Amino acid sequence: MFYTMNASEKYYKESMEQGLQFRTNLLKLLGGTVEVYAACDTYQFSDYSKYHASSFDESHKRKVREEQFPKDL
Repeated sequence: MFYTMNASEKYYKESMEQGLQFRTNLLKLLGGTVEVYAACDTYQFSDYSKYHASSFDESHKRKVREEQFPKDL
């Protein structure tokens, strides 16, 4: 399972990971191996100036996009 999300890794770990485990468990019931990978803090827009998105720190998102996302891929 690949999850891409704009949530931070901390938020994913604290608030989402356990809930998403349900999907993993369902797939395991089919008898296969399931691995989960979450790419967090993804870039939402190619041009943040076109959107009112003050809840996102564009410079942080850009840094994650440049430094972490290539590793995630």
